[in-house]
Amino acid sequence: MKQTIKSARMITMGLITLCTMGLTSVTFAGVKTDDPVEVKFIGKIKNHPAIQLNLNNSEPGVYFINIKSTNYHILYSEIVEGTNLSRVFTLNLASDEFSTPGNMVRVEVTSEKTHKTEVYNISTLTGVAEKEGTTKL
Repeated sequence: MKQTIKSARMITMGLITLCTMGLTSVTFAGVKTDDPVEVKFIGKIKNHPAIQLNLNNSEPGVYFINIKSTNYHILYSEIVEGTNLSRVFTLNLASDEFSTPGNMVRVEVTSEKTHKTEVYNISTLTGVAEKEGTTKL
């Protein structure tokens, strides 16, 4: 009888441990939110392409935003300051000019504090920004 009770206790403890470990693993699985910059093509506004830029920064800072065409002509430039910034940019491009294959828009976000530039290329074909690389000025 003592052996049966001891066995039941061990099985119960094992099941409690298994359930506890199984549930705690689920709580760590989540969406990655540590990406400081999110850029995406959201469609057209008044027949002009529109890009949404989200800066996911928890500390206030100053950022330089440059939007350039494929041949590096500046389409838009702005200096923004604050935390968790979100902007929608309507680009003054012809509808057919942006939708041609191989034509992309380059979005550069530079932090004044760290002097790191994050570069994103975006086209209507993919709909999402592709990160080109991080360079230090």
